[in-house]
Amino acid sequence: MEILDPSQILTLEEVAARLKVPPRWVYERTRKRSQNKIPHTKFGKKTIRFNWAAVSLWWKQNEHNPVDGGITPAEQGTEAKKKRAQPVLTQQAA
Repeated sequence: MEILDPSQILTLEEVAARLKVPPRWVYERTRKRSQNKIPHTKFGKKTIRFNWAAVSLWWKQNEHNPVDGGITPAEQGTEAKKKRAQPVLTQQAA
């Protein structure tokens, strides 16, 4: 059994900083609905921790396979803004 180095245990914010992505991008990859979950451990409902060695391996395995259909974290924010900004068109009864 391999002993985990405590310095390799990271918070969500620390993982986001190391990957240079927004914390929300990391959080979304821990959700049940995520198709390509980032390796993590949940303690209760709110506490999430990451093993940096496992995250690094996950990143390496996915660097040529775009996560979420090839949309980068920056583009995700732009796409969300576009969706909110689009007016809803309805048909009026004649």
